Amino acid sequence: MYKLEKPSEELAFAYYIFFISSHVYSMHQRNVLKDDDWTRWLYWMSFRYGTLGEHWKQTQSENWFDPAFQTFVNKELIPETHISPSLGDRSY
Repeated sequence: MYKLEKPSEELAFAYYIFFISSHVYSMHQRNVLKDDDWTRWLYWMSFRYGTLGEHWKQTQSENWFDPAFQTFVNKELIPETHISPSLGDRSY
């Protein structure tokens, strides 16, 4: 895990959110979730805000998550530049 003397509660919570998100992504891949449920989860899983994106970038080299989920997060949830049809071209 992290090279910290004592992991913080924030880090533990971040891993919890990552594992839940990974499970939901797996359910989406297997077509267990309906499209409207997946859309709600996508909104909830936004790693752009707060410290989740920072924790994610630090955990990628640890290989804790499925490579397909890692690719999805890197391309869809925390891209460097996000283009949304309703918001126009914006960098977050």
